[in-house]
Amino acid sequence: MQIFHKVMQMNNFIRFRGWVPLFVMIVLFVPGSSAQSTADISVTIIPNQFYFESLDNFGIDLRIANNGPGRMVDLYWAVEVYGEFYFYPGFSRNLDHHQIYISPESVTHETIIPLVSLPENLPFVHAVSYAVCTNPGTFDLISNVDIRDLFLQDTWPELPVPDIENTFFFLPGTRQFGATHHQSYFDEFADLLNAHFPITGPYMRMGVSLKDPVTRVTDVSPILEVAQRAHTANLALGIHVDTAPHHLSGDLETLRQSDRRYNQWESDGTFYSTGQDDLTCITPSRYADELMETRQTLAGITGVGFEAAREMFPNTLVYINGPIEVEFRRAEDNDHHYADYSPFAITEFRDWLCHRGRYNDGTGTFSGDGIPLSLIHEKDFSRDPSPNEHFGVGVNFNEYFETEFTTWNILYWDPDIYPQALAIDSNPRPGPGESGYIDGGFHPPREVDGELVGGNSRFHAVWDGFYNDQGLGFRQMQIYYYVRDHAQWISETGVPIEYIFTHQIPSDFLNNWIRLRSSASPAWTAENQYSQCGYTAYWDTAMSAPFFQVAENLPPGGVYLNITRIPILITVWDISPGPLIWFMNIAHSIFALYICTPIPKASMQS
Repeated sequence: MQIFHKVMQMNNFIRFRGWVPLFVMIVLFVPGSSAQSTADISVTIIPNQFYFESLDNFGIDLRIANNGPGRMVDLYWAVEVYGEFYFYPGFSRNLDHHQIYISPESVTHETIIPLVSLPENLPFVHAVSYAVCTNPGTFDLISNVDIRDLFLQDTWPELPVPDIENTFFFLPGTRQFGATHHQSYFDEFADLLNAHFPITGPYMRMGVSLKDPVTRVTDVSPILEVAQRAHTANLALGIHVDTAPHHLSGDLETLRQSDRRYNQWESDGTFYSTGQDDLTCITPSRYADELMETRQTLAGITGVGFEAAREMFPNTLVYINGPIEVEFRRAEDNDHHYADYSPFAITEFRDWLCHRGRYNDGTGTFSGDGIPLSLIHEKDFSRDPSPNEHFGVGVNFNEYFETEFTTWNILYWDPDIYPQALAIDSNPRPGPGESGYIDGGFHPPREVDGELVGGNSRFHAVWDGFYNDQGLGFRQMQIYYYVRDHAQWISETGVPIEYIFTHQIPSDFLNNWIRLRSSASPAWTAENQYSQCGYTAYWDTAMSAPFFQVAENLPPGGVYLNITRIPILITVWDISPGPLIWFMNIAHSIFALYICTPIPKASMQS
C-alpha cells in the first residue's frame, strides 16, 4: 500500500516541524471535547494486531456503536507517522473525513485499511492512530476519541504468547445483564470498557464477570452460550459461582426450608429465615448429606459447562470463581450473631475433634481432615468408649477439656438417633424427658453474651480459633472445608486448577473483631490445593488504606498468585452517571496501581 512505501522512504530522524497538527487540536483542544465522552456514540479502533513485522498482514477496522437515534456523522480517522498525519479515506496529508449515516441503536463496522501485506525490510515505526466522530460540518465532538499505538519493524524479539498466566485481566462484574441476555448487551459492555481504556496492549485484556445461574440439579449451565457472546464482543469472561451458605436460591433454599437442621443455629437454637440475605444461611456442615450432595451436583454442572466452553473458546474463559464469600452468619457492631449449633455441625465437631466416624483416620470419608493432634497435646480420643473413659493410659476427654459428658451422642437431636427431617417449628433445645434430648450428651461451648461457656479454654480454642493463637478451630475449618470441597468438585470435572479461584473475605484484615469472630473466615480459608487464592478487597476511589491493608499484608509467595493473575471483580449495581463514574474511577485506579505500584503476590477480588 502506498502509505507504507512512503513510510519506508522517510528518514528515521525526521525533525519535528514545530507546529501542532490541526487534527490534534480538534481532538484534544476544542472546548468541551474530551477523550472520554458521555455521548451515545463510541468509536473503537480495531487493528488486527499491535506489533507488526515485515510481510505481516496489516489491517484496521473501526467499530462505531450508536446507543441513540440515527444520524449523519463526520468520521475522522488519522494515523500519525514521524510527525506526519495521513487522513482517511484518501490517506493524504490534508485534513479529510468520511461522512456516514449511523443507524439508531446499532453497531457499524467501517474498514479503514483492508488486510494488506507489509513490505520487506521495515524500519522501526511507531504509528499512532486516532478516531473520532463530529457533528457534520463542525468540529463538535459527539463521540469519544479512540487512540491506538501501532509498532512496526523488520523483526521483533520473541515475546511470550499472551495467555492466562502472563496477562492482566480486568473483568468487572455487572448485574445489568446476565447469561440469558442478547448479544447486544455484551457489545455495549465492550464499548463501555473500550471507551474508558482506549489503549491496551497484548498483555492486558478487558472482559466481564457473570454469575452462572445454575441453582437446581436439573439445570444445564449456559456458560458455553455466554462464552460465545463474550467471544463475539472480544471480551474475556470470568464465571461466578454463587453457592455460598447465604443468599440462597433454588434447591439449596428448598432444602433449607424442608429441615430445620439444614439451617445455621444460633447458640439458643434460633435461626433466620428472612430471605436472600446474609442472615438466612444453611449449615456448612459436611454431615448435612443432602446439602452436600446438592452442592456437589451443582458444582459439577458448572464445572462441566465451564470446561466445555473453555475447550471451544480457550482465549475467552479466564476463571471460575467462588463460592462467593463463604462465612458463617456474620455480625457487625453490637449485633453478635454466632453460629453454628445445628445438630449436623455439632456431630461433625465431635468427630473432627476425636478423629471418629467420618473423620476416622484410615476408614473415614474425611480421613486425614481431623484436628491436628499437635493442637491438643497429641491426645487421641478416637477409640475412647465414652468421654469419661479413656481407651488407654492417660487422661480422658472430660479430664482434658473439663467437661461432664457421659455419652458421645449429642445433647440435642442427635442425627444418628433422630435421622428424620426436623420440622421448622420444632423445639431446638428440648429438656430432659422430651423428644430430642439426650441426657449427658455431647455439646460444644455455648455462646452467652459474647462469651463461650462450657468446658475449659482448651475446649473453647478447639471449637473456635478466635480463642487460640493459631487462629484455627473447628468453626474456621468448616469454612475452609466448604471452600476446598467446592474447588475439588470443580477440578474433578476437568477444569485445570489454574482457572479455579476462591473468593473469600479475609476477615482477619478488616480490623473488626466482631466480624472476624462471627464469620470465621480468615485469609487462609481461601488457600487449598485445588484452586488459586481469591479475596474480596475493600477500597474507594481514593485508594484508601483498607485496600492496601489487605494487599500488602497477605504473605507473598507460597500458593499466593503472581500479580499478573488478578481477577478484579467490580459489581456495577446501577448504570447511571453517579455509579458509573465511581466504577470507572475504580477501574483507572486499579490500572494505575497495577502499572505503577509493586505489591506482594496475591489474587485480589472485589
